Amino acid sequence: MDSYNEQNALQMGQQKDSDDDNVTIDIGRILRALWHYVWAIILAAILGALIMFAVTKLFIPEKYTSYATLYVSNNNTTTITSSDSNVAEVVSTVISSPDTINLAITDGNLDYEYKEIAEALTVTVGEAGILTFSIELTDPQDAYDVANAIIAALDKRALTTEGGENIFKESLYYSVITTPEIPTEKSSPNTLQNTIIGAVVGVVLSCAVIIIVELLNNKIYNNDYLITTYNIPVLTEIPDFSDKKADSKSYYKNSYGNN
Repeated sequence: MDSYNEQNALQMGQQKDSDDDNVTIDIGRILRALWHYVWAIILAAILGALIMFAVTKLFIPEKYTSYATLYVSNNNTTTITSSDSNVAEVVSTVISSPDTINLAITDGNLDYEYKEIAEALTVTVGEAGILTFSIELTDPQDAYDVANAIIAALDKRALTTEGGENIFKESLYYSVITTPEIPTEKSSPNTLQNTIIGAVVGVVLSCAVIIIVELLNNKIYNNDYLITTYNIPVLTEIPDFSDKKADSKSYYKNSYGNN
């Protein structure tokens, strides 16, 4: 890094405003520093991508998702009304309730605890009374079985009366539009996405390190750097005869002071 700094010291210093005594950062200096160490940035990107790829493959389990879509209405016809989405919100609460999940576990003989299914369950309410729920598990067959068990539990609860009134109220209508299927492809993790994220993190971290090192570098190389950066007059210049390249380039150790 010393050779780089020596060659670019004239253009890469902090620029000082002599009027208000504020120090500004030379953007050109930062960009040249990043370009000079572009090899390190590329290396960090490759390393970050490889690390995230390995972590995704070795430590993040693959999961599979089974979906079901329902149409919910507040009447016994298929006519869509403005309140259908509100009813769908109610049904989504019923689907994710402990009573429904525990009933699905019991009736479906599922080898899962309530917490496991609750964490795997996602319910989404769309427009016009469309409701979708999904189950994401590490085993595709289990995801399919749990989704079907929840539908069966929902059907059973819809037919159950509590205190003489149907739990969904008498005017509710819902039907299964899309039945669950055994998933054939994993839904997570996204290996490509994680690999790209790793590369981006590598680039950001390497750039941050390079920028910080450049901003903290206050080494004085010659008189022009001193004048440009600090607006301080140079009183004397002592040639550095120890440098073998002194015949072709000027490198100085500076002595300076104020008027």
